[in-house]
Amino acid sequence: MNDQFDREELERYRSDLLTYALARVKDRALAEDLVQESYVRLLAKDNPGQIDCLKGYLLRTIYNLSIDHFRSQKIRLMSTDGEAEIEQASGSEGSPEQWLSERELRARFESAYEALPEKQQKIFYFRRMEGQSTEQIASKFNISRRMVQKYMAKIVLHFHSYLQDDV
Repeated sequence: MNDQFDREELERYRSDLLTYALARVKDRALAEDLVQESYVRLLAKDNPGQIDCLKGYLLRTIYNLSIDHFRSQKIRLMSTDGEAEIEQASGSEGSPEQWLSERELRARFESAYEALPEKQQKIFYFRRMEGQSTEQIASKFNISRRMVQKYMAKIVLHFHSYLQDDV
């Protein structure tokens, strides 16, 4: 365990964290995995002493991890060609036209991502997919936090203009 957090402090929150994760994902095993991963991410932080509210940090981490899980599930469903997966993805609320539209949007997003310079691709990935802070990314690339923020602003504008054409 990290010197900043003792086992008892982390275990005090476990029940609340598990309840929150379970409410988000509706799967006990997955909820337990999310809680465990939130602990792993906390312990892997370079400066955990900078966290003002430990429970809030863990809840936010679980929230982000659950979003990543659902995002990867949706991507997996969108990238398969099997009829069973298509039915599950669309359910009763999605028509084949909507599914095709989402698939086309995903393809345009991937094209926009690939059109970014390599450094911006990595910054976007670390920030949005891995949930790393601007401080973590800045130290990884040896640039200022402000520069990371400027890159993210450029990236957002790039995606907006790239995806806006057919919307």
